[in-house]
Amino acid sequence: MYDLATGRTVWRSDERGVPLESDGTTLLVRDTADEGGFRLLDFQTGAVRWKAPDSGLPGLSASWDCALTAGLVAVQGAVGEKPFVRVYAVRSGEDRGRFGSWLAGLGDDWVATTRGAGPNRLALEMFRVTP
Repeated sequence: MYDLATGRTVWRSDERGVPLESDGTTLLVRDTADEGGFRLLDFQTGAVRWKAPDSGLPGLSASWDCALTAGLVAVQGAVGEKPFVRVYAVRSGEDRGRFGSWLAGLGDDWVATTRGAGPNRLALEMFRVTP
């Protein structure tokens, strides 16, 4: 990571990957822009906090998304035509659930998804998730 004002490196990790999301203390990366597993890197050390498998949805898909808060990480996935959101705990990487449909939002203890509900309509669903 570079300081744009000075052009100097302010953070570095030996881990390779495509940066996806950051909360200022961690960085979520994927093996490549289009596929591969995920890793959450620690800004203090540059080390991997935890790893998660590929979500099954190509990163170059218009439907692909992810989100990161102080407590949770959400990654959009799909198996065939069936989308889902996988949620992990930031600290441990523990799998906190798989929620059918598309990622709409993420908070420190909740995830929201959208689901088709007829022509041009979306239903919003919110789920409590323990970080």
